[in-house]
Amino acid sequence: MYRRALALIFALSLAIGMSGCNGEPTTVHGVIEGIVTDQVIGCPIKDVWVTSGSTVAWTDASGAYWLSLKQGPQSIRFQRAGYAREVLCVTVPGRATLQTDLEMNPILPVGPVQISLTWHASPRDLDAHLRTLGGYHISHSCGGSLTSPPWAKLDFDYFDGQGKETIMIADFAPDTYRYSVHNCSRTPAIAGSGARVDVYSQSQLLYTFTAPHTGPASCLVWDVLEIDGATRELARLDTLRDCPNWTFEQDGAADKPDPRDGAGFRPVDESPTGQ
Repeated sequence: MYRRALALIFALSLAIGMSGCNGEPTTVHGVIEGIVTDQVIGCPIKDVWVTSGSTVAWTDASGAYWLSLKQGPQSIRFQRAGYAREVLCVTVPGRATLQTDLEMNPILPVGPVQISLTWHASPRDLDAHLRTLGGYHISHSCGGSLTSPPWAKLDFDYFDGQGKETIMIADFAPDTYRYSVHNCSRTPAIAGSGARVDVYSQSQLLYTFTAPHTGPASCLVWDVLEIDGATRELARLDTLRDCPNWTFEQDGAADKPDPRDGAGFRPVDESPTGQ
């Protein structure tokens, strides 16, 4: 509140509407302020460089920033190491304050990325899926390859609870990658199951996603995240959806072994095309 008051006093002192020494009106200013947060985990981001023309500011520990700018259309740029750059186009109000918050997407480090799905005894069978807009699809029925497109591969298919399925992405193509979880068991629901997705870079845990606590039982698919392969920009999706076209048969459930005949999991064969 104190900082906002100072900002308004500063802006009004420059833009009170009085005439300058040459008889021309003084330029009218306004204040743009807001909070910058991480789009994936929601925490505030400190030390973001915020610029508009020659006006410069930095976010504080709470992710807050403020700028005094000339009234009218302005572009504001946000930059910080480890995050994708953002540009906001705003209309600065005269002698007033506009609240403008922003989410910034983190950029994954250079090197291979592992995405691991783990879950408890129930549901018995959850399946990890990695799809690209270019048409590649990595799953238990199409394992992918680390040495040819799509340079991504699933290790194991668990189908009797207490599972852990990991998709390794050795390299990214300039494509959009979407990671989803399918409830092949259908019941109980993914929502509230405690299923977890962890994102690693060279064995270092970067992010954790937990299945939503509540949601319709009919929603068989949990869309977890997307990665821009060209920039390695990570985005949280974290949405449940009912996918009537994603049936047991299309997911290959009919071809799965009976868990009573083995250990409840199997290695996934390599499929070079992943399509």
